[in-house]
Formats: sequence, structure tokens, C-alpha cells
Amino acid sequence: MFHSKALYLLLPAVTVALWAHWSWAGQKRTVRPSLSMEQRYVSNPRYLGTGSNTKGDMRTTVQPRMEFAAEGRRYRLSADYSLSYRAYARTSELDYLAHSGKVGLEADLTPTLKITVGDTLTYTEDSLEATATGIQTTRTAIVSNSVEARARYTASQKTTLLLSATETMLDYEDPALFDSRTDTFSAGSSYALSTRTTVGSSYMYTRLGYSAAGRDVDFGIHSLSLSLGRQLVPTLKVDLSAGAVYTPDLSSEWDWTAGASVVKDFQAASASLTYSRSITHSSGLAGTVNINEVVMLALDKSFSRGLDWRVFAAYYKNRSKAAALLDYESVSAGTDLNWRPYLWLALSAGYIRFEQSGGAGYGTGLTRDEAFVKAALIPAEWRF
Repeated sequence: MFHSKALYLLLPAVTVALWAHWSWAGQKRTVRPSLSMEQRYVSNPRYLGTGSNTKGDMRTTVQPRMEFAAEGRRYRLSADYSLSYRAYARTSELDYLAHSGKVGLEADLTPTLKITVGDTLTYTEDSLEATATGIQTTRTAIVSNSVEARARYTASQKTTLLLSATETMLDYEDPALFDSRTDTFSAGSSYALSTRTTVGSSYMYTRLGYSAAGRDVDFGIHSLSLSLGRQLVPTLKVDLSAGAVYTPDLSSEWDWTAGASVVKDFQAASASLTYSRSITHSSGLAGTVNINEVVMLALDKSFSRGLDWRVFAAYYKNRSKAAALLDYESVSAGTDLNWRPYLWLALSAGYIRFEQSGGAGYGTGLTRDEAFVKAALIPAEWRF
């Protein structure tokens, strides 16, 4: 298991120090508590694959949450913590507490220089919540910690320069899974060709490390990418990107990344289609570099009286870059309905279907259906 490095201590310390210096002189400070309760049917609570005797169960989730915000003339501070108690009706041995905490600071050091620092920590037993790869691993405790620092400098009305440093760590309780650490440093720029067209470029260096069974392995990854964004009409936006990736620690050194998104706005509705191909970690399944491809489709519709409806689908493909250690495909699709009849009450209901195929280990042939209803009490924010 990896141990926290200096970056994990530095950024929260900087956030707290700046908060102590600025917040009590801020113009606005708020605290918003909330409490939600959810009843969810889960057809495969143990995340078992093909040939397993899976039985569905009802899961009750109680989630208190506290949000804090402070805003001054040149800064914005936020903190958010939620605790989720998840209890199953029949398989009580699966009950557990999930945690999620986040702190962030945005500061305008000068009219042209803005910095952002943040730290996000989660504890869960569901890999779909801990990572964005779309891979469902075995049910195990997962600690995810992500720290970031970003700087944005507006050099002119058309030119913006960007710098960022992030570190993400994934620690798995299951000793058969690979703990991972991803350190990323990037520099980029964007230039407005017109009011509707923007081009950009970026260089990124990533150090991807794994630890399992007393063995550590690291990969250095260099990537260079170009991007183009175009507002074709007021209701239609297109973004494209492409890049080259060089991994000197692997025999297959060269690869590529790509991204594309189309967002269309309608009256009281919007539709989006996105594609991405990235080089990332393996969700703990192998100590190697992973190629992750994602296609997402979403449709959002707003009705009167605070009623919103959403339908979505996502396809994920994950495979190892150097060897056939990882080869998974998964599909997630569903719909949900959200209603806010009062400012203090939010109601929702939905259905999600998840399927996973391929691979030679965890989650092979896994399917899961979930249907839920949820109510959240959201009192008015407290100001002080």
C-alpha cells in the first residue's frame, strides 16, 4: 500500500492556511446540512460473475451531508462531507459505511491569475464509485484520494495559459488487487480564433505506479495533444482533441489519445454525445498501463414545477497496452426522474442496468440491475 506523499499534506495545509487568513473577513459564509434516504433493489449485491448463484436484495441508504462555503472578494472556499450507511435486508454481512469528503479553494491572486487547489477523499466498496474506468472489480474496501493544484493565467483577451499538478491514489483492501498512484503534471494553452472558435495545445507527463504483493512497478508516460472547440450555432457545440503518447518503459512505446463531444440544446432539453480514448490505470486488476475508451450518450429534459427527466447510456472498453492482462467491456444504461416540489424536498426514482464481459478474473460475465427511490431533506442554508 502506498503512503501519502508531501503533496497530500501540502495542498490541504495551503487551503487551510488561506482559509484562516481570508475566510473570517469574507463577505459570505454558509453552511447547508441535508439528509437523504434511499431504497434500492440490487440484483447482484456481491458483484458475482457468470455461473454464480446471485440473489437480489433490498438496500437502504441513509446519508447525512454537510456543505460549507465561504466567499470573499478574491476567493471561494468550499468543503463537503457525506456519510452513507448502506444496509441490506438479507445479506447483512455486506453492510458498510461509505465516506466522501472534499475541500477546495479558488483564489484570484491578480486580475489575470487564478489558482485552484483541492483534495477529495472517498471510501467505498464499489469500484464504479471509486474510479472512472467503468470496470467492476470484486467487492472490497477502496480508499481513493485525489489532490490537485491548478493555475490559470490570462495573458490576453485571446490567450490563456494553464498549469496543473494532480496526484491520485487508490488503495484496495483485497491483497490480490494492485494499489496505484498516478502523478500528473501538465502545461497547456488556449487561443480564441474568434468568438466561436478556440484552439488549444498541452503537454502532460504522468507517472503511473503500482504496488501489490511486495512488488512495485512504475511507468513514465509523455503525451502531447491538440484541441479544437467550435460553437457551430448558438445551440450546437463541438469539441475535438487528438494526441500522441510515448511510454518509454514499454516495448510498444507509441500510442494515441482522442476525444470528441457534441452538445445540442433544445427548448427545455439538451442532448450530448462524447467519446474519449485515454491512457490510465487498471482499476487494480493488473500492474500495467491501461487503454480506456468510453462512449457516452445522455438526454436531459426539464418540465415545469421542478421536474427533470434523464436517460443515459455508456460503453467502456479497457485493455492492457503491453500484454493481454486486461480486456474488459462494460455497458451501463438507465433513466431517472427528479422532482423538487419544494425548496426543502427533493424526490427521485430510477433504474440502471450494468453488464460486463471479457477478462479472466474479477467480474467476468457480471450483470446487475438496480431500481431505486430516494428522498432528500434540504433545509435552508445557515449564514454567519
